[in-house]
Amino acid sequence: MSSLLFESYRATEEARDEWKGGVPGVEQTYGHIENVLSAHSPAEIERLTRRAHEFMREHGITFNVYSQTGDRTSTERILPFDLFPLTIPAQEWAQLQAGLSQRVRAWNLFLRDLYGPQEILRSGVLPYEIIYSDPRYLRECVGIKVIKDVYIHVAAVDLFRNSLGQWLVFEDHLSNATGASYALQNRRALSQLCPELLEGQNVTPIHNFGTQLLETLLSVTPTGRSNSRAVLLSPGTFNEAFYDHSSLARQMGIPLVQGGDLIVLDNHVYLKTIAGLERVEVIYRRLDSDFIDPIALRGDSLLGAPGLLSCVRKGTVTIANALGADIADNRALHAYIPGIIEFYLNERMLLPSVATWVCRDVDVRAQVYENWDRHVIKEVVNRSPKSVWVGKDLSEAERKELRGKIEADPGGYIAQPLIQFSTAPTWTGSSLEPRHVGIRAFILNGATGHPTVTPCVLTRYANSANSLVISSGAGGGSKDTWILRGPRREGEAPASAPSFRDDAERMPLGSRSADSLYWIGRYAERTEGTTRLLRVIQQLRLEGEAFQDPRSWQPLWEALATATGHPMNFFKKATIQKNVALAQYVLLDDENPASALSCLRACRQNAHQIREALPPEVWATLNNLCLDLFQSAEQKNAPQILEKVQSLALQDRLLTQLDELSGCVEKHMLHNEAWHFWQIGRYLERALFTALTVRQVFLKGADESRLSPVTAGVSAGGEDYLDALLRMLAGQYAYRSSY
Repeated sequence: MSSLLFESYRATEEARDEWKGGVPGVEQTYGHIENVLSAHSPAEIERLTRRAHEFMREHGITFNVYSQTGDRTSTERILPFDLFPLTIPAQEWAQLQAGLSQRVRAWNLFLRDLYGPQEILRSGVLPYEIIYSDPRYLRECVGIKVIKDVYIHVAAVDLFRNSLGQWLVFEDHLSNATGASYALQNRRALSQLCPELLEGQNVTPIHNFGTQLLETLLSVTPTGRSNSRAVLLSPGTFNEAFYDHSSLARQMGIPLVQGGDLIVLDNHVYLKTIAGLERVEVIYRRLDSDFIDPIALRGDSLLGAPGLLSCVRKGTVTIANALGADIADNRALHAYIPGIIEFYLNERMLLPSVATWVCRDVDVRAQVYENWDRHVIKEVVNRSPKSVWVGKDLSEAERKELRGKIEADPGGYIAQPLIQFSTAPTWTGSSLEPRHVGIRAFILNGATGHPTVTPCVLTRYANSANSLVISSGAGGGSKDTWILRGPRREGEAPASAPSFRDDAERMPLGSRSADSLYWIGRYAERTEGTTRLLRVIQQLRLEGEAFQDPRSWQPLWEALATATGHPMNFFKKATIQKNVALAQYVLLDDENPASALSCLRACRQNAHQIREALPPEVWATLNNLCLDLFQSAEQKNAPQILEKVQSLALQDRLLTQLDELSGCVEKHMLHNEAWHFWQIGRYLERALFTALTVRQVFLKGADESRLSPVTAGVSAGGEDYLDALLRMLAGQYAYRSSY
């Protein structure tokens, strides 16, 4: 039945198709994929696709998209994932490896020359104005000697296959190579959702990318010691690729830090930890160079650490990629890459780039204006999704506006021919349809001087049939990428085993991480206490006559308000009688800073900042718990949510999930400093909650003067308050077992 899924697939005539385009060496693999997926009905494939979305959601595999209003706020977007992988045969991959390695070697020599003698500028191969007009060229870095002459440690290159079957480079990412973690998670998702696809296939594994990256960074330490300390410097949680930062830091086992976590003393960099200051010798930066040092570079930066550039000058720290490498991301340089390779390597370019023309040339501009439909226009410096215009998609008004921008700054724009990317089968909800695809390859370059092109490759696809935009920020999705393994060549050494560091060499817990863990424990415990106290009060009202008198409730309301930080004036008689309204306010009110929703939001925000310090299982459990409650809060007036609140099902589910979180922490977290700080916050919050609850319920509830003689016979007494107190503190079973 499902074979019709592939029989009805029709590739486009304009672009080469990866599945039907006759790529040599992949026929057997694609035949296996077709056989496996044909065993599933369209409904089952849709179910697997939805499960992939849930997998990404639960594990927080997101991409932050900035608001269009310009207020710098961002929302987390889950990248769509497609089950149909892109396959690259071994022989073709070997050719790509050679071309990509050559490209990175040339770029590294280019940067060494640019911040040194500048021979390429003097020779006339490259115009001066391209470099000096780019604000990313850091004159402060001229003459600085970097460790082992490695300027590019991690690079990413975007490629696509044209209609002739040839791979072309259309973007280089030589400052911040983003996306490796998404490629790793794509493989993990596919292996869990449809493991039979990978069975028996000779696919190159990619799980050791984190180890390879760490070894690359440690190969260029100032001291040359393999046990040097490295950190990953991130702009913070609002950066579009923060998940990538935290995931790589966790896989490498190094701290994820922000500028405020670092301090410079005597031209050395230190990390603030709970054990004091610890020296850092390698910083893997994931922010632009000019934000690194607010003293020497951009004065308004809050993301870097004052004095870092002086440490680089003194050679006491390695920053990867080197400061100033951002200039290599200038799109105008693509027009000169064949000359750059020949100038530095005296070699012919092995991997061609898309033809590029700088709009500084009046003839180029005239050609673009006369043939909008045949060109793609890009900004030279800006790399956001809004910096690319596909001519055929522009209206006359938009073309006129863009022309005005180009004429105002001709050197700030380039033009490239419109080329149809290859397509690949992609599930669209009801059928397989062709979607344009491109790949991003990741290259590591350490002290050896021989770049390593890793098999960790990210495939992205356009979200609509006619779109050529595959950017994640513009709505594109992703696929797993299979690099097929060929026979091992003679003399080729097997992969080396990873090195291990003993406890004495590991970095102590960072101060900011310790603070976040403490508050995670407090907020999680506060959420549990608030929910349990509310549930007990609701149960007592339903169970008998003892607490039917509103005055008997007073100690319970005071306990709820005092122990959880709620305002006392909310718990008045008129509101108390509205059981559902009370529960909504305590559990789901976003404007109530003491609600369970607000507590869990703060808990998740703290956890989000230190994801590298948490096991994936703990993060997934906490994230799933939070997202479930967030969803209930968004629909709090829906009939099904009101029913869950009234029947206590929502409260029971929340308490069960919090118990799951506690169990997950005990099972999966190492009982080290991180675990202890979580427990410190948890037990301090519990002690405070217990003391306040006891004071309000037991002491005030036992005061018989609070009850009038008329209602004393049907109102709660000391035994009733003791029972309520024990249930609120989850101690009834233990107390009755002993007494």
